[in-house]
Amino acid sequence: MGSYREKYVPCYDENGVLVNTPDSGYSSEKFSSCGWWRANQKNQGMPYNWGGFCTTDEFQEAIAEGKYAGNVPDTRDHKRGRQCVGVDCSGLVTVCWGLEEKQSTNTLLSYARKLGSAGQLLPGDILLLPGSHVMIFVAFADEAKSFVQIIDATKSTGKVSSRVLNMAELASKGYAGYCMINM
Repeated sequence: MGSYREKYVPCYDENGVLVNTPDSGYSSEKFSSCGWWRANQKNQGMPYNWGGFCTTDEFQEAIAEGKYAGNVPDTRDHKRGRQCVGVDCSGLVTVCWGLEEKQSTNTLLSYARKLGSAGQLLPGDILLLPGSHVMIFVAFADEAKSFVQIIDATKSTGKVSSRVLNMAELASKGYAGYCMINM
């Protein structure tokens, strides 16, 4: 089950589910820059996999078994490929927070407490827009706490990556800070 293609060709798993692996042959008008994975080469990073939830060890084992590295669907009605491994945004938080079962951006609220202000964020807390996206807070990127360094898994990059974002823009979109409830 290799995923390397010189030119994008639709690929389907054994259950007939379309697999859009974020490899060098990936092509999409919506996510044009997410083709980074190189089959049969050394890769660094965890691929985005819609609905995905696995540790790095589980990922390595699954790739050795021939599973696909990630899945970046173009639409929300895309079926989840069971032959794909990687993480999505909530899967990344699920793994990092050590939760036993895969959580969604809605169910993470059961494990989190909303912070009073963004200034209270500590490394490992999350910036969450329920029902949409979640990011792990790493640090403030400036003294004014206007910019935050985050780690997340997105379709647009096709993998887990670190970025610096404007806190005011995130807040205007509805993102809020949350810390994990001690369980």
